[in-house]
Amino acid sequence: MIYDAEGLSYYEGDWINNKKFGWGINHYVSGNIYEGMWVNDIRHGEGTMRWFDKNQIYAGQWENGIQVSLIITY
Repeated sequence: MIYDAEGLSYYEGDWINNKKFGWGINHYVSGNIYEGMWVNDIRHGEGTMRWFDKNQIYAGQWENGIQVSLIITY
């Protein structure tokens, strides 16, 4: 598990060459959570983002950090 400089957000998962690469979970300072695939520190592939501050979830494909489909609200 790796924390940011302030120790407030953290990442647990796969690493290659000191970058998030493969499957992992990132817990952000805001309380939001991304769980899914990473490539070179960027969300890429299948993954789920939960925005607790906006009451939204997106589950699907990511390309270079951008969601490919619509956000699902719960």
